[in-house]
Amino acid sequence: MKEALVQFDKDTKAPFVEIEKGPQQFERKNIQLGISDGIYVEVKSGIAADDRIKVWNQIEEPAVGS
Repeated sequence: MKEALVQFDKDTKAPFVEIEKGPQQFERKNIQLGISDGIYVEVKSGIAADDRIKVWNQIEEPAVGS
């Protein structure tokens, strides 16, 4: 998964992501991380492959022809 999706608890520094549970409803899931190449990070446990992860500060691509 993209490393930019991972957040860290301000007190414990533990990694987590927010999983979509419904329209604009998210649940925090603690995760265990593995190796990283600086862009992608291995997730060893905590989420399923089909979980929809909240994307923070997503930048919209400019429309073609703009």
